[in-house]
Amino acid sequence: MEILIKKIDGTTQTYDPKKVLNSLQHAGAELETAKNVEENIRGKLYNGIDTKTIYSYAFRELKRHKPILAARYDLKNAMLRLGGHEGYAFEKFVARLMEAQGYKTQTDVIIQGKIIPHEIDVIAEKEKEKIMVECKHHQREFIISHIQTALYVYARFLDVKKDFTKPMLATNTKFTPQVLTYARGVGLRLFGWGYPRGEGIDSIMDKNKIYPITMHHKLRPEQAEKCIRKGIVTLLDIEKIPPRKLAMILETSEKNASGIIKEAGEYSSKN
Repeated sequence: MEILIKKIDGTTQTYDPKKVLNSLQHAGAELETAKNVEENIRGKLYNGIDTKTIYSYAFRELKRHKPILAARYDLKNAMLRLGGHEGYAFEKFVARLMEAQGYKTQTDVIIQGKIIPHEIDVIAEKEKEKIMVECKHHQREFIISHIQTALYVYARFLDVKKDFTKPMLATNTKFTPQVLTYARGVGLRLFGWGYPRGEGIDSIMDKNKIYPITMHHKLRPEQAEKCIRKGIVTLLDIEKIPPRKLAMILETSEKNASGIIKEAGEYSSKN
């Protein structure tokens, strides 16, 4: 029997187990594990269930068997949580992703425009490129970047374009079709969830194993915030910190800090 599910935008569609299997495998689950999880949640589904609830069922089921994979499966929510701490966390994270692509970066820089000064979230340079990056973080998946944001970013670029070759709008969610059309027309580069295809923020994270510290399930929110205040925004950052130093930052034991560092390495493992 077909089950109709409600998508985040309010529309409905028929439940497709292949989509659940694909999302689980994308997180690193083997096919057998993915099938077991999907079979266990299928009996809980009903007409009108929303995709968020289906996701939560799959997440809890996966966490029971494979906690590390569950954290990867929760990546989109981890990115939503990243902005709940210090305001600059997402900007720092975007800078890390740009660096992984060969750019040299600076964050929170004041640039004098032709008319007024502007605070630039991220400046990314590589060879002859110098990109003005405006970062827009959203704490809800259904909040997407609309045309007003794109117009605002491009207007700022026009005032500082003597110092840059291209503007970019980076976000942890998606863009409206109108934004995509406008960006193509004016040369505004977009960097969001699933866009550009294969080169979006999610793809760059996976390709380079650069994940937000909010993905670490052993870090409490207040501990993650302490890390962010020290400029620690990725799991790779945590791996590089000596246990004693991390223990001081988190106000915990050195043994616990060592465990957090070890698990951070497991999250970002290329295996």
